[in-house]
Formats: sequence, C-alpha cells, structure tokens
Amino acid sequence: MDQENIYGADGYLHCNIDKHHGIDCKITMQISITLVIAIIVFYVFRLYSSLWVYAGVTELLYLAAACIVDTLLNTVTILLNYRDQEYPLPRSWYFIYGTLLLAFMFISRYSYRAVRTFFGKKVDEKNLKRVLVVGAGEAGNSIIKEISGSRFVNMHIVGFV
Repeated sequence: MDQENIYGADGYLHCNIDKHHGIDCKITMQISITLVIAIIVFYVFRLYSSLWVYAGVTELLYLAAACIVDTLLNTVTILLNYRDQEYPLPRSWYFIYGTLLLAFMFISRYSYRAVRTFFGKKVDEKNLKRVLVVGAGEAGNSIIKEISGSRFVNMHIVGFV
C-alpha cells in the first residue's frame, strides 16, 4: 500500500502520508489560515502601528477587541473547514484559544513597558533638581509623566499645586 492514513489520538488530525509527495495535512492549512487572520485583524486594529512604550487603556481596549474578533473569525473558519464533523475541536478550545491569545499578547506588549518602568531610570538621587509642578490638571499630569518617565530629565517631583 502506497498511502497511509494517520489519525491523532482525538481523531481530529487527519494527515495523509504519501511516500512520494510527503505529508499533506489539513491542520497545516488551518494553522496558516489562523496566522493570516491574526495578522490582518491585528493590522486593522492598529496593533502594529502604536508605540507600546506609551501603551495605555486605549491600546488595551484595541488589543482585547482584536483578540475577540480574531477568536470569532477563527471559530467560524474552523467550523466551516470541518463542517462534516459536529464538533471538530472541543467546545472549550475556542474560549481557551481566545484567553491565551489575549494573555500572551498582553504580556508581550506590556512587558517592554514594565521593564522600562522598573529598570529604565537609574540616576543618582542627590543630583536631581527638586521640582514643584504648578497645575494639577491634565497638563500637570502630562508634565509629571514626562519627567518621571524620561531618562534625560534630571528632576525629582516633590509635589504639585
């Protein structure tokens, strides 16, 4: 016999191994589709264009929305590609995929900011100018963030009015 069928332990991985042409797996196609969907969705939600050093709530909302849309699109794609099976994957798979996608994207995007916050500014406290910020509104908050986050500004904020 020239061709063998191999099924995974759960019966969902269908690979045809042809000794002359290599491995032809339906799962390979699904992984490729999943990656393309993720890249397109993340591009549409501008996750590749924002600077994650200044990531805030808006970027987190874009990230969550992109992960939800990606999960929904991949669920539809999997169900359409495997429509001959009632449940091509366990029903919990789709929730786990979305949760892990959000968790790993959050960790990868915000870890740079966390590392920069904790280890970014190492200066001698004695040589810093003591500064009192006048204006406790939006502009004062922006100044405080800039002074605290910049490694080029040698100032220490002692308070604001």
